[in-house]
Amino acid sequence: MDYCRSVLAVAGANFRRLKRDARVWFIFVFTALLIHYYLRPVINYGIDTGTKAPIYIMELLFCSATISVKAPKILFYIGMLCLLCDAPFFYPLKPYIIMRSKRTAWCVGECIYIVGMALLYAAFILIVSSLMILPIGTMRDSFSGALTDMVLGTGKMPLGEIANIYPSAQFSSEMIRYLYPSGAMMYTFVSVWVSFSILGLFMYWVSLIRRNVVCGMAIAGALVFLDPILVWAAWPNNYWILAFSPVSWTSVEQLNILAANHFISIPFVIAADALLAIFLFILIFQTAKRISLNGFLTEEA
Repeated sequence: MDYCRSVLAVAGANFRRLKRDARVWFIFVFTALLIHYYLRPVINYGIDTGTKAPIYIMELLFCSATISVKAPKILFYIGMLCLLCDAPFFYPLKPYIIMRSKRTAWCVGECIYIVGMALLYAAFILIVSSLMILPIGTMRDSFSGALTDMVLGTGKMPLGEIANIYPSAQFSSEMIRYLYPSGAMMYTFVSVWVSFSILGLFMYWVSLIRRNVVCGMAIAGALVFLDPILVWAAWPNNYWILAFSPVSWTSVEQLNILAANHFISIPFVIAADALLAIFLFILIFQTAKRISLNGFLTEEA
């Protein structure tokens, strides 16, 4: 019980710091504005034409694109990195918390904090996107309506005219044609949560090794911006390349259930995520055992 209390105390200390951190509040507000910006064309089209869209809409925000600005998921990943940009979380009481809780509990507590922040941010995107779409939202588990009109051209307005009047991000026609919104959203939410966690753990590990918050942020950011490049390089027959980009695993349209020539499958994502998470936790644990408290005191100074 003492060990569990120590772990929760370490995680809780990190969460309590967020209340006074304007950076965190700015990121959440900016994320909400981004969600509104990318969903606004769908909402406007639905209001103008009287068509509906499902409230299970998160998966549309994580579609892949070869241009970063057309892939809102890249901006969400940058938001996640900014939430954890102070990893490994230097603050005045840090050395004393480590001495009081012992290194193992400190290590586990900080990993729990990272996973918890990833869950919080993924849940925020899910909830805000569902609330944003409410003016034209429906509980019906089907994409038919505003989205099929805008992507598949099933409405009275030609696709070219829709693209000019309601310019939007790139949405996957295969996903809208073949999948149920609720299932696609559930996969997206879980995979995004795990992907955010893995990216955060990786950034934490790099920063812990270098004792420099900039190194982890820079390397993790490079991995995020590598995704549009790999998406471009994967077409038309090199989709196996996307196996090296955990950011791509969150995009439903990259799964082989929608295209036979795609490499990524749900079992692959589950296995790869589990192995990466375990491997990173081991690396963090081994690094944390060797780190000197003087490193934290130096950073505070």
